Amino acid sequence: MRRSRRTPPTPTATTIPKRNSPTTVDAQSLLERGAPLEAKNSYGATPLGQALWSALRADGRIDYFQVIDTLLKAGAKIEPATLAWLSQQKPVSPVNDRIAAILKRHGRNE
Repeated sequence: MRRSRRTPPTPTATTIPKRNSPTTVDAQSLLERGAPLEAKNSYGATPLGQALWSALRADGRIDYFQVIDTLLKAGAKIEPATLAWLSQQKPVSPVNDRIAAILKRHGRNE
């Protein structure tokens, strides 16, 4: 029986901010190789959206603030209702404030 050889999937920007995986260096490396910033994952989130969600639920092993900043510096689009969504996330913590500050620094002041 012959085994088929599969080429491993090409990493995309949607893999950047997953839990237990890439760091900012990995995110930057994927971006330098042309990973799309606005690709959507199976939940309909862009890499930035996934990073925001993950930052709110992070256990501290990954610095999602840096991943978010890296994505924004690379040109990721901030959806219009992002700050409103962020303010509704519970529990409200200093994490929410830090994310809001990053978003505002990159031009989203809703």
